Amino acid sequence: MTVTLPEVMHGLSRLLEIYPRPRHLPENTEALAQIWQRELGDLDTAVFHAGISAYCRTDAEYFPKPGKIRTLGETVVPPAAVVAGLSGAYAEWERTWPEGPLDRPVPCPVCGATDGWSHHPPTMRRQVWHDAGQHAAAGIPFVGPHAEQRSGAAVRPSAAVR
Repeated sequence: MTVTLPEVMHGLSRLLEIYPRPRHLPENTEALAQIWQRELGDLDTAVFHAGISAYCRTDAEYFPKPGKIRTLGETVVPPAAVVAGLSGAYAEWERTWPEGPLDRPVPCPVCGATDGWSHHPPTMRRQVWHDAGQHAAAGIPFVGPHAEQRSGAAVRPSAAVR
């Protein structure tokens, strides 16, 4: 998933806490974020965050240029290779499901399971109980507990939650 304007604004706010804003840059943080979004909008979110964090940890004295954030981010987190098909969809889901809203959980593309906090009543921990049989049939391993450990059924959204 590529970096969004709100994520760029958050990264810039982190940088502006530490480094003075150069005089030639717009005073409006949103205008500055649009410039950075234009230059860094193709970066993966993890690469962008890694670049911001890496720069904040250096002994640099000046506000960075977007290219410096790109270089640092790609050094720390190499850009992810794109995986196609169901494996790619599962890899993307695994990376992003915790960010999904609780009232509209994103189901696993392999077995349809969603996290337990999204259900009524919610589970004790925010985790996904996958259907191991469906994952085995698809040949796609999963991270976390399997449904058979929880009375045999994957946690799927109920009609009331949808």
